[in-house]
Amino acid sequence: MTLEQIYHSAQTRFEETAFDQLMQKRIHKVLLICSSYDAFMLEEDGRIDEQIFNEYVSLNLRHPPQFIQVSSAEAAFKAIQ
Repeated sequence: MTLEQIYHSAQTRFEETAFDQLMQKRIHKVLLICSSYDAFMLEEDGRIDEQIFNEYVSLNLRHPPQFIQVSSAEAAFKAIQ
């Protein structure tokens, strides 16, 4: 197959795919394992939850993930269960 044939075959196979079909799996909860101080610094510096919320709104998604902050591995295992 020549390069020109590959180029033309790629052009003819292009299909538009709905965004909701691309996102079959969704993130519902985000577990943030860090100290309270680090969580505070992340909140003040980056506003991670707000940035993700704004991204979801801009993509017309309805349910942004919930952030759960714990400070130890033990607390993380409890939060998972």
